[in-house]
Amino acid sequence: MNTERTNIGTGFWLQWVLAGMLGFAVGAAMGNAVTDLIFTALFGVAGGFTQWLVLRHRILGAGWWVLASTLGFAIAPIVAIAGVMAVSQIMSLDGNPLAAPILLGVLSGVLSAIFPWLILRRQFAQAGWWIPAHLLGSLAGGAMGIVAFHTVALIGFYQFVWAAAGAMFGAGLGAITGITLVWLLRQPVQIDLTT
Repeated sequence: MNTERTNIGTGFWLQWVLAGMLGFAVGAAMGNAVTDLIFTALFGVAGGFTQWLVLRHRILGAGWWVLASTLGFAIAPIVAIAGVMAVSQIMSLDGNPLAAPILLGVLSGVLSAIFPWLILRRQFAQAGWWIPAHLLGSLAGGAMGIVAFHTVALIGFYQFVWAAAGAMFGAGLGAITGITLVWLLRQPVQIDLTT
């Protein structure tokens, strides 16, 4: 494992963003052929695998990253949809057509961050910043993915819409979480073996 913290910077960030773009593009393209639950799991597997390739020599417990990403992306939408349904029972979301999708995005962004955070918190005292960074990255990536999906569809390349959406999701998520990871990796190492 590389414990040198001074050489973490733009190169690492770019690797992280490109890994997210590739992984989530592949995951979205593969997942498009299956049911929603398997889609989100494949999305997490492929994205988590390419992220692990970047992290494997940088953080302790990186071997768990693929499983953490898979669980996060598979479980988050289920819980988020249940949360949106519960909120809609308490208050009407009918007045604003964006309320339910935004709430779904916020819940999914936070929930899919929790499993990777469990890995990061063992090594980084400031790992709590991962969750808001992941939320912002998920929202930015989700917006970019929606635009990419519709743009590619308008051009007529229907077979590539999901890969384009996944790549842009990975770009948005990777850009913001990558900044957070660069900052975390520059911090003094804290190893917590008790949790």
